[in-house]
Amino acid sequence: MHLTETFGLEGGRHSWKFGGDAMLTWTYNYFPSLFGGEYIYDDIKVNPFTFDPMIAGLQLTPLRAYAHQVPRYYIQNFGSPVTHPDTNEYAAFLQDTIRVTNRLALSLGVRYDLQTFTSKGLASTPLWPDSGKVPLDTNNVAPRVGFAYSIGDERPLVIRAGYGLFYTRIPQIYTSSVASDNGLAGTIFSSITPTSTIA
Repeated sequence: MHLTETFGLEGGRHSWKFGGDAMLTWTYNYFPSLFGGEYIYDDIKVNPFTFDPMIAGLQLTPLRAYAHQVPRYYIQNFGSPVTHPDTNEYAAFLQDTIRVTNRLALSLGVRYDLQTFTSKGLASTPLWPDSGKVPLDTNNVAPRVGFAYSIGDERPLVIRAGYGLFYTRIPQIYTSSVASDNGLAGTIFSSITPTSTIA
C-alpha cells in the first residue's frame, strides 16, 4: 500500500513544496532453494575400475565425473522455505525554489527517508546473537541544492545543475536471508570422502 501527498505554497519570489509518502509492504516469500539437495561435480580422483572416490587414482574432470555420476560435494537446505520480509518505508521532504532574478532560480531542499523491517520470523542463534536482528538506520537526512539559469529571451537556453544526497531502499531479499539463513534453518554441506588410497 502506497500513500503519498504533496502541498505547494507560493509567496513573493518563493515557491514552497512539502509532502511525504508511506509505503507499507507485506510479502509472502517462498524460496525452496536447495531443499531437494544438489550434487556438485568437480575435479576428483577415482578408482579407474569401479569409479569409487579415492585419494590417489584416476583424475576426472567435472564433466567426466558427471558422466560417471561421481559427485564431489552434496549440499542441501533444511527448515522452512517461507519467510515474511515485510517492510515499511516513510519519507518527508521540504523544498524552496527561489527566483533570485528573472533568469536565475535557486532550489534548496531536504528529504528524510526511513525504512523499517519486521522482526516476525527472526531468531537468534546462541553462537551469534546478532543473526536474528535487522539494524535500523535513522540518520537518512538528504540535502539537495540546484539552480536553473536561462540565456536568451525568445527561445532561451536553460542551464541546469544540481547536487544532493540520496538513500536507496534495502531489497527485501536481504531481510528474507536474515530469517532463512540464521544458522537454525541451516544448510548441510557434505564432501564425498575418498575411502582408500590404492586401487
